[in-house]
Amino acid sequence: LGLAAIEVGWAIGQSDPVNAAETGARFMNVFGLSLTVPVTALVFASAALGDLTDDRTLVYLWLRPVRRGTVVVAAFLAALTVTIPLVVVPLVIAASLTGGGADLVRGTALAAALGTVAYAGLFTALGLRVRRALVWGLLYIFIWRVVRTAERGLPAAPQESFVLAPAQVAQARAEAGVAPGRL
Repeated sequence: LGLAAIEVGWAIGQSDPVNAAETGARFMNVFGLSLTVPVTALVFASAALGDLTDDRTLVYLWLRPVRRGTVVVAAFLAALTVTIPLVVVPLVIAASLTGGGADLVRGTALAAALGTVAYAGLFTALGLRVRRALVWGLLYIFIWRVVRTAERGLPAAPQESFVLAPAQVAQARAEAGVAPGRL
């Protein structure tokens, strides 16, 4: 997914869109934050403890003289260690290749990092609580997130606003004739 994001980001940058910031923000919202972040976090975070739950070997881990909270936090941090580089780095590269500007890159980095942490926590807990957490997580992502993103009548989710806001500010500045710069 990360390589696909980089390729599409490059293609958007080469196509010379009318409003590169808005086009890049929409791409980062739909592909990056609504698909890449949750799916990657789901795969690694649900497997951190979910595989042990599915195999029914989690009991043996609980019997060790280690606090249960330590095991859960370690699983969460392990999922983050793998997921953040696989998600944030490609999305930031893709955002920079779209030509949307520094605000889009910063917004993408912040939204992807926060979204990855949130989804990793959610899916680590899901992997601990239910069997077949990957299936339940995919149902959540594709029914809730994709349908919600496709629905134009609903407002953006909080992590999406980090990416969309800089594009909206840039568009408002362009309409008002104000030169780009810091707020």
